[in-house]
Amino acid sequence: MWILDRYIARNIIAYAMASLLVLVVLQLVFAFIDEMGDVGKGSYSALIALKYILLTAPRRISELFPIAALLGTLLGLGGMAASSEITVIRSAGVSIERIVRSVLQAGLLLMFFAFAIGEFVTPVAEEVGHSMRVNAISGKVSLFRKKGFWVRDGDRFLFVRDAVTQGQLRDIRAISFTDKGELESIISAKDASYIDNGWRLQQLSKIDYRQSGNHKQELKYFDIESKLQPEMLQVVSSRPEMMSLWQIGAYIDYLAENQLETQTYKLAFWDKIVAPFATLVMLMLGVPFVFGSQRNNSAGHRLMVGVLIGIGFFLLNKILGTAGLVYGFSAIACAVLPALFFAIWAFVAIRRVH
Repeated sequence: MWILDRYIARNIIAYAMASLLVLVVLQLVFAFIDEMGDVGKGSYSALIALKYILLTAPRRISELFPIAALLGTLLGLGGMAASSEITVIRSAGVSIERIVRSVLQAGLLLMFFAFAIGEFVTPVAEEVGHSMRVNAISGKVSLFRKKGFWVRDGDRFLFVRDAVTQGQLRDIRAISFTDKGELESIISAKDASYIDNGWRLQQLSKIDYRQSGNHKQELKYFDIESKLQPEMLQVVSSRPEMMSLWQIGAYIDYLAENQLETQTYKLAFWDKIVAPFATLVMLMLGVPFVFGSQRNNSAGHRLMVGVLIGIGFFLLNKILGTAGLVYGFSAIACAVLPALFFAIWAFVAIRRVH
Protein backbone atom coordinates (compact mmCIF):
# COMPACT_ATOMS: atom_id res chain seq x y z
CA MET A 1 0.00 0.00 0.00
CA TRP A 2 2.96 2.32 0.36
CA ILE A 3 3.03 2.62 -3.45
CA LEU A 4 -0.55 3.91 -3.38
CA ASP A 5 0.26 6.29 -0.51
CA ARG A 6 3.22 7.69 -2.39
CA TYR A 7 1.23 8.06 -5.62
CA ILE A 8 -1.64 9.92 -3.93
CA ALA A 9 0.77 12.07 -1.92
CA ARG A 10 2.74 13.00 -5.05
CA ASN A 11 -0.44 14.11 -6.86
CA ILE A 12 -1.78 16.14 -3.95
CA ILE A 13 1.53 17.81 -3.08
CA ALA A 14 2.22 18.69 -6.73
CA TYR A 15 -1.18 20.33 -7.19
CA ALA A 16 -1.00 22.01 -3.77
CA MET A 17 2.37 23.58 -4.57
CA ALA A 18 1.17 24.70 -8.01
CA SER A 19 -1.95 26.24 -6.45
CA LEU A 20 0.16 27.90 -3.77
CA LEU A 21 2.47 29.40 -6.37
CA VAL A 22 -0.44 30.90 -8.31
CA LEU A 23 -2.14 32.30 -5.20
CA VAL A 24 1.05 33.82 -3.79
CA VAL A 25 2.08 35.38 -7.11
CA LEU A 26 -1.36 36.97 -7.48
CA GLN A 27 -1.16 38.39 -3.96
CA LEU A 28 2.35 39.71 -4.55
CA VAL A 29 1.29 41.45 -7.76
CA PHE A 30 -1.62 43.24 -6.08
CA ALA A 31 0.54 44.08 -3.05
CA PHE A 32 3.22 45.57 -5.31
CA ILE A 33 0.63 47.71 -7.09
CA ASP A 34 -0.65 48.94 -3.73
CA GLU A 35 2.92 49.63 -2.54
CA MET A 36 3.58 51.91 -5.52
CA GLY A 37 1.64 54.62 -3.68
CA ASP A 38 4.61 55.04 -1.32
CA VAL A 39 7.27 55.01 -4.02
CA GLY A 40 9.01 58.39 -4.12
CA LYS A 41 8.90 58.98 -0.37
CA GLY A 42 12.47 59.52 0.78
CA SER A 43 14.67 57.09 -1.14
CA TYR A 44 11.94 54.47 -1.49
CA SER A 45 12.17 53.31 -5.10
CA ALA A 46 10.24 50.75 -7.14
CA LEU A 47 13.18 48.33 -6.83
CA ILE A 48 13.18 48.57 -3.02
CA ALA A 49 9.39 48.16 -3.05
CA LEU A 50 9.79 45.00 -5.14
CA LYS A 51 12.39 43.60 -2.72
CA TYR A 52 10.12 44.41 0.22
CA ILE A 53 7.13 42.69 -1.40
CA LEU A 54 9.21 39.60 -2.19
CA LEU A 55 10.30 39.44 1.45
CA THR A 56 6.64 39.27 2.49
CA ALA A 57 6.19 36.11 0.38
CA PRO A 58 6.87 33.68 3.30
CA ARG A 59 4.09 35.28 5.37
CA ARG A 60 1.69 35.04 2.45
CA ILE A 61 2.66 31.40 1.94
CA SER A 62 1.75 30.67 5.56
CA GLU A 63 -1.60 32.45 5.21
CA LEU A 64 -2.55 30.77 1.93
CA PHE A 65 -1.31 27.26 2.71
CA PRO A 66 -4.67 25.85 3.93
CA ILE A 67 -6.41 27.06 0.77
CA ALA A 68 -3.63 25.64 -1.41
CA ALA A 69 -3.90 22.30 0.43
CA LEU A 70 -7.65 22.17 -0.27
CA LEU A 71 -7.10 22.97 -3.95
CA GLY A 72 -4.35 20.35 -4.11
CA THR A 73 -6.72 17.68 -2.81
CA LEU A 74 -9.56 18.69 -5.12
CA LEU A 75 -7.38 18.87 -8.21
CA GLY A 76 -5.12 15.91 -7.37
CA LEU A 77 -7.82 13.42 -6.37
CA GLY A 78 -10.24 15.02 -8.81
CA GLY A 79 -7.87 14.32 -11.69
CA MET A 80 -7.58 10.72 -10.52
CA ALA A 81 -11.37 10.45 -10.36
CA ALA A 82 -11.77 11.93 -13.86
CA SER A 83 -9.38 9.35 -15.30
CA SER A 84 -11.20 6.56 -13.38
CA GLU A 85 -8.16 5.84 -11.22
CA ILE A 86 -10.23 6.29 -8.06
CA THR A 87 -12.78 3.80 -9.42
CA VAL A 88 -10.07 1.22 -10.05
CA ILE A 89 -8.59 1.79 -6.58
CA ARG A 90 -12.01 1.37 -4.95
CA SER A 91 -12.67 -1.75 -7.04
CA ALA A 92 -9.44 -3.23 -5.68
CA GLY A 93 -10.98 -3.11 -2.20
CA VAL A 94 -9.44 0.14 -0.95
CA SER A 95 -11.89 1.94 1.34
CA ILE A 96 -12.50 5.66 1.51
CA GLU A 97 -11.00 5.63 5.00
CA ARG A 98 -7.79 4.19 3.56
CA ILE A 99 -7.70 6.89 0.89
CA VAL A 100 -8.23 9.52 3.59
CA ARG A 101 -5.28 8.05 5.48
CA SER A 102 -3.11 8.40 2.37
CA VAL A 103 -4.28 12.00 2.00
CA LEU A 104 -3.43 12.75 5.63
CA GLN A 105 0.06 11.31 5.19
CA ALA A 106 0.61 13.84 2.42
CA GLY A 107 -0.95 16.43 4.69
CA LEU A 108 1.60 15.79 7.43
CA LEU A 109 4.41 16.68 5.03
CA LEU A 110 2.61 19.85 3.98
CA MET A 111 1.83 20.68 7.61
CA PHE A 112 5.47 20.47 8.70
CA PHE A 113 6.52 22.52 5.68
CA ALA A 114 3.96 25.22 6.51
CA PHE A 115 5.04 25.25 10.17
CA ALA A 116 8.73 25.58 9.23
CA ILE A 117 8.00 28.50 6.88
CA GLY A 118 5.89 30.32 9.47
CA GLU A 119 8.19 29.68 12.40
CA PHE A 120 11.69 30.08 10.97
CA VAL A 121 11.52 31.95 7.64
CA THR A 122 8.66 34.43 8.01
CA PRO A 123 9.96 36.31 11.12
CA VAL A 124 13.39 36.89 9.58
CA ALA A 125 12.04 37.91 6.16
CA GLU A 126 9.45 40.26 7.67
CA GLU A 127 12.05 41.92 9.89
CA VAL A 128 14.48 42.51 7.04
CA GLY A 129 11.71 43.75 4.75
CA HIS A 130 10.23 46.24 7.21
CA SER A 131 13.69 47.50 8.16
CA MET A 132 14.50 48.10 4.50
CA ARG A 133 11.20 49.88 3.95
CA VAL A 134 11.39 52.25 6.92
CA ASN A 135 15.05 53.07 6.26
CA ALA A 136 14.20 54.07 2.70
CA ILE A 137 11.03 56.05 3.48
CA SER A 138 11.99 57.99 6.59
CA GLY A 139 15.73 57.67 6.98
CA LYS A 140 15.09 58.00 10.74
CA VAL A 141 15.76 54.44 11.75
CA SER A 142 19.33 53.63 10.86
CA LEU A 143 19.44 50.09 12.22
CA PHE A 144 16.76 47.54 13.07
CA ARG A 145 17.50 44.08 14.36
CA LYS A 146 15.91 41.53 16.67
CA LYS A 147 17.71 43.07 19.60
CA GLY A 148 16.65 46.66 18.92
CA PHE A 149 17.03 49.59 16.57
CA TRP A 150 18.89 52.90 16.42
CA VAL A 151 17.31 56.27 15.73
CA ARG A 152 19.25 59.45 15.00
CA ASP A 153 17.52 62.49 16.46
CA GLY A 154 19.62 65.60 15.82
CA ASP A 155 22.77 65.40 17.96
CA ARG A 156 21.25 62.57 19.99
CA PHE A 157 21.20 58.86 19.20
CA LEU A 158 18.43 56.70 20.63
CA PHE A 159 18.73 52.94 21.01
CA VAL A 160 15.39 51.23 21.62
CA ARG A 161 15.29 47.57 22.56
CA ASP A 162 11.64 47.23 21.66
CA ALA A 163 8.68 49.35 20.56
CA VAL A 164 5.81 47.82 22.52
CA THR A 165 3.34 50.12 20.77
CA GLN A 166 3.79 53.23 18.66
CA GLY A 167 3.65 55.38 21.80
CA GLN A 168 5.47 53.16 24.28
CA LEU A 169 9.09 52.00 24.19
CA ARG A 170 11.08 49.54 26.31
CA ASP A 171 14.76 49.58 27.33
CA ILE A 172 16.02 52.90 25.89
CA ARG A 173 19.48 54.41 25.69
CA ALA A 174 19.75 58.13 24.83
CA ILE A 175 23.30 59.18 23.89
CA SER A 176 23.78 62.93 23.48
CA PHE A 177 26.69 64.83 21.93
CA THR A 178 27.74 68.48 22.05
CA ASP A 179 27.96 70.69 18.96
CA LYS A 180 31.67 69.82 18.85
CA GLY A 181 30.92 66.11 18.71
CA GLU A 182 31.97 65.41 22.28
CA LEU A 183 30.03 62.94 24.42
CA GLU A 184 27.62 64.88 26.64
CA SER A 185 25.44 62.33 28.46
CA ILE A 186 24.06 58.81 28.40
CA ILE A 187 20.60 58.05 29.72
CA SER A 188 19.43 54.47 30.35
CA ALA A 189 15.71 54.03 30.95
CA LYS A 190 13.44 51.03 31.43
CA ASP A 191 10.39 52.53 29.70
CA ALA A 192 9.35 55.59 27.71
CA SER A 193 5.96 57.05 26.84
CA TYR A 194 5.20 59.70 24.23
CA ILE A 195 4.24 63.18 25.48
CA ASP A 196 3.88 66.49 23.66
CA ASN A 197 6.97 67.16 21.52
CA GLY A 198 8.99 64.37 23.07
CA TRP A 199 9.26 61.29 25.27
CA ARG A 200 9.04 60.76 29.03
CA LEU A 201 11.73 58.31 30.14
CA GLN A 202 10.93 56.39 33.33
CA GLN A 203 13.05 54.51 35.88
CA LEU A 204 16.32 55.82 34.50
CA SER A 205 19.92 56.60 35.29
CA LYS A 206 21.73 59.55 33.72
CA ILE A 207 25.48 59.96 33.41
CA ASP A 208 26.61 63.53 32.69
CA TYR A 209 30.09 63.64 31.13
CA ARG A 210 30.33 67.44 31.18
CA GLN A 211 30.94 67.41 34.92
CA SER A 212 34.10 66.14 36.55
CA GLY A 213 33.84 62.61 37.80
CA ASN A 214 31.13 61.69 35.30
CA HIS A 215 28.20 62.62 37.54
CA LYS A 216 25.50 59.90 37.72
CA GLN A 217 21.86 60.45 38.73
CA GLU A 218 19.02 58.04 39.44
CA LEU A 219 15.68 59.56 38.42
CA LYS A 220 12.06 58.42 38.36
CA TYR A 221 11.42 60.19 35.06
CA PHE A 222 13.07 62.57 32.64
CA ASP A 223 11.52 64.37 29.64
CA ILE A 224 13.42 64.82 26.38
CA GLU A 225 12.37 66.77 23.31
CA SER A 226 12.45 64.68 20.16
CA LYS A 227 11.39 64.77 16.53
CA LEU A 228 10.70 61.04 16.71
CA GLN A 229 6.93 60.71 16.29
CA PRO A 230 4.92 57.61 17.29
CA GLU A 231 3.74 57.06 13.70
CA MET A 232 7.37 56.68 12.64
CA LEU A 233 7.53 53.60 14.85
CA GLN A 234 4.59 51.88 13.17
CA VAL A 235 6.83 49.67 11.06
CA VAL A 236 9.30 48.87 13.84
CA SER A 237 6.89 48.21 16.69
CA SER A 238 6.66 44.59 17.77
CA ARG A 239 4.57 42.76 15.19
CA PRO A 240 3.45 39.14 15.60
CA GLU A 241 4.53 38.19 12.07
CA MET A 242 8.10 39.17 13.00
CA MET A 243 8.16 36.72 15.91
CA SER A 244 8.42 33.00 16.31
CA LEU A 245 5.92 31.10 18.44
CA TRP A 246 8.26 31.11 21.44
CA GLN A 247 9.01 34.83 21.09
CA ILE A 248 5.30 35.66 21.05
CA GLY A 249 4.79 33.58 24.19
CA ALA A 250 7.59 35.40 26.01
CA TYR A 251 6.29 38.75 24.78
CA ILE A 252 2.79 37.98 26.09
CA ASP A 253 4.32 37.33 29.52
CA TYR A 254 6.11 40.69 29.39
CA LEU A 255 2.94 42.55 28.40
CA ALA A 256 0.93 40.83 31.14
CA GLU A 257 3.54 41.67 33.78
CA ASN A 258 3.35 45.34 32.79
CA GLN A 259 -0.46 45.33 32.57
CA LEU A 260 -0.46 46.03 28.82
CA GLU A 261 -2.88 44.80 26.14
CA THR A 262 -2.15 41.20 25.18
CA GLN A 263 -5.16 40.20 23.06
CA THR A 264 -3.49 40.80 19.68
CA TYR A 265 -0.51 38.65 20.58
CA LYS A 266 -2.59 35.92 22.19
CA LEU A 267 -4.62 35.64 19.00
CA ALA A 268 -1.45 35.54 16.90
CA PHE A 269 0.00 32.86 19.23
CA TRP A 270 -2.97 30.54 18.86
CA ASP A 271 -3.27 31.25 15.13
CA LYS A 272 0.30 30.00 14.70
CA ILE A 273 -0.53 26.82 16.62
CA VAL A 274 -3.77 26.13 14.77
CA ALA A 275 -2.54 27.01 11.24
CA PRO A 276 -0.71 23.70 10.54
CA PHE A 277 -3.75 21.70 11.70
CA ALA A 278 -5.97 23.85 9.47
CA THR A 279 -3.94 22.51 6.54
CA LEU A 280 -4.90 18.94 7.52
CA VAL A 281 -8.54 19.94 7.91
CA MET A 282 -8.62 21.46 4.43
CA LEU A 283 -7.09 18.29 2.97
CA MET A 284 -9.77 16.17 4.63
CA LEU A 285 -12.50 18.51 3.45
CA GLY A 286 -11.42 18.08 -0.15
CA VAL A 287 -11.90 14.29 -0.09
CA PRO A 288 -15.73 14.05 -0.08
CA PHE A 289 -16.01 16.56 -2.91
CA VAL A 290 -14.10 14.19 -5.18
CA PHE A 291 -16.51 11.28 -4.78
CA GLY A 292 -20.16 10.96 -5.82
CA SER A 293 -21.32 13.41 -8.44
CA GLN A 294 -18.07 15.34 -8.15
CA ARG A 295 -16.10 12.70 -10.11
CA ASN A 296 -17.83 13.75 -13.35
CA ASN A 297 -17.24 17.46 -12.92
CA SER A 298 -14.47 19.38 -14.64
CA ALA A 299 -11.29 20.63 -13.01
CA GLY A 300 -12.68 24.15 -13.35
CA HIS A 301 -15.71 23.25 -11.27
CA ARG A 302 -13.55 21.64 -8.58
CA LEU A 303 -11.30 24.70 -8.61
CA MET A 304 -14.29 26.99 -8.10
CA VAL A 305 -15.54 24.87 -5.19
CA GLY A 306 -12.11 24.92 -3.59
CA VAL A 307 -11.72 28.68 -3.95
CA LEU A 308 -15.18 29.34 -2.47
CA ILE A 309 -14.54 27.08 0.52
CA GLY A 310 -11.10 28.57 1.00
CA ILE A 311 -12.50 32.11 0.91
CA GLY A 312 -15.14 31.05 3.44
CA PHE A 313 -12.47 29.70 5.80
CA PHE A 314 -10.33 32.81 5.35
CA LEU A 315 -13.26 35.18 6.00
CA LEU A 316 -14.50 33.24 9.03
CA ASN A 317 -11.00 33.29 10.47
CA LYS A 318 -10.64 37.05 9.94
CA ILE A 319 -14.14 37.85 11.25
CA LEU A 320 -13.65 35.89 14.46
CA GLY A 321 -10.16 37.36 14.90
CA THR A 322 -11.48 40.91 14.54
CA ALA A 323 -14.42 40.17 16.86
CA GLY A 324 -11.99 38.80 19.42
CA LEU A 325 -9.92 41.98 19.32
CA VAL A 326 -12.93 44.30 19.48
CA TYR A 327 -15.06 42.47 22.03
CA GLY A 328 -12.34 40.68 23.99
CA PHE A 329 -13.46 37.13 23.17
CA SER A 330 -11.21 34.22 24.09
CA ALA A 331 -8.18 34.12 21.77
CA ILE A 332 -8.17 30.31 21.86
CA ALA A 333 -11.81 30.14 20.78
CA CYS A 334 -11.35 32.68 17.98
CA ALA A 335 -8.36 30.74 16.60
CA VAL A 336 -9.78 27.22 17.01
CA LEU A 337 -13.45 27.65 16.01
CA PRO A 338 -12.94 28.11 12.23
CA ALA A 339 -10.73 25.00 11.96
CA LEU A 340 -13.07 23.06 14.27
CA PHE A 341 -16.13 24.01 12.21
CA PHE A 342 -14.53 22.86 8.95
CA ALA A 343 -13.16 19.71 10.63
CA ILE A 344 -16.69 18.71 11.72
CA TRP A 345 -17.94 19.49 8.21
CA ALA A 346 -15.21 17.29 6.71
CA PHE A 347 -15.93 14.41 9.11
CA VAL A 348 -19.68 14.48 8.46
CA ALA A 349 -19.19 14.76 4.67
CA ILE A 350 -16.78 11.81 4.61
CA ARG A 351 -19.21 9.71 6.67
CA ARG A 352 -22.06 10.54 4.27
CA VAL A 353 -19.99 9.54 1.25
CA HIS A 354 -19.11 6.25 2.96
